[in-house]
Amino acid sequence: MIYGFRLSLENPELSFSELVSILKSYSLEWSPKWFFKKLYILEVDAKEDLIVEIVKRSATAKMAFRIYRVDKDSPMNLISSYRKELLSYIDKELSYRLKVYNMGSKYIVDSTREFESMFADKLFSEELGNLKISLSSPDVIISLILYNEYCILGKLLIDDSRKLFIKRRPGSRPFFSPYSLQPKIARTMINLAEIKDGIIIDPFCGVGGILIESCLNERECIGIDIKGKLVMGARENLKWIDDNLTYSHLIIGDACKLPLRKAFLVVTDPPYGRITSTFGRNVISLYNCFLKNLSHIIDSEGRIVIMSSQKMDITQIGLKYGFKSFAKYIIPVHRSLTRLLYVMRYIE
Repeated sequence: MIYGFRLSLENPELSFSELVSILKSYSLEWSPKWFFKKLYILEVDAKEDLIVEIVKRSATAKMAFRIYRVDKDSPMNLISSYRKELLSYIDKELSYRLKVYNMGSKYIVDSTREFESMFADKLFSEELGNLKISLSSPDVIISLILYNEYCILGKLLIDDSRKLFIKRRPGSRPFFSPYSLQPKIARTMINLAEIKDGIIIDPFCGVGGILIESCLNERECIGIDIKGKLVMGARENLKWIDDNLTYSHLIIGDACKLPLRKAFLVVTDPPYGRITSTFGRNVISLYNCFLKNLSHIIDSEGRIVIMSSQKMDITQIGLKYGFKSFAKYIIPVHRSLTRLLYVMRYIE
């Protein structure tokens, strides 16, 4: 089936990589069809309900559509063929409305809302039968996406609000740390690992930013930090989203002497020494001792998604201990701070 995904434009490369990583984690076959500025249209071997699940799992996908057809023509010239197309999808027991998404169309000069109303009147004519129309709570939203000279007809599957990410920002949590990752970045890191199940380990868990996103995805996780105060803060934050701590386990421990026998998936943001404390260690030494220790317990083909300072490329450090970097992304944090995000695999 053909699906359209509207992704965040904050970091387009990262957004698309996250989407592809999630598709891979479900072992789904996919191929690109069209790439527009705000919409990625892919052929994906998946049912609609699974696409909805994928968007809910994502940090950067905002909407998903089932795509019926893509045309390079004026929408007014397409009304008749649209009606014929919709006849094979219409269920008379359901209610419908049309929603126009203007992503920079050459065909709409004035009000998108006025165009939507006019186009809906013409589209939902008697030829479609006695169609139930509901503007406030339709069962199905027929979507007309307009971009430049393209018209894309489809059905909205999910319009997922990103407001919940705002509510989980570090300043909104019970235990605050200014160094904790923003929830969208933490969720993206988890998804970039391309692994849907299994235990997530964060050896520098701090106050639990990555663990929170893991738990919300119903993923079991283990958080480790050398500072007992931060571990207690992580516990407080985790109880904030799950009072029973269903998926999380916390340990006061040293990432250079991991208290674990084995690991497969590590997602972590070590202190980088600019403001965050490295507990008296040199930053390069910290990454060296951590990766060296991890190499002794990680399974073959194990994954690690890890952040570093932009000033320190850890590619060579990783290779020294058997970790090959397969992807690297630049993450602007704010005007004066940029981080690097790596996706690595253990290749022995």
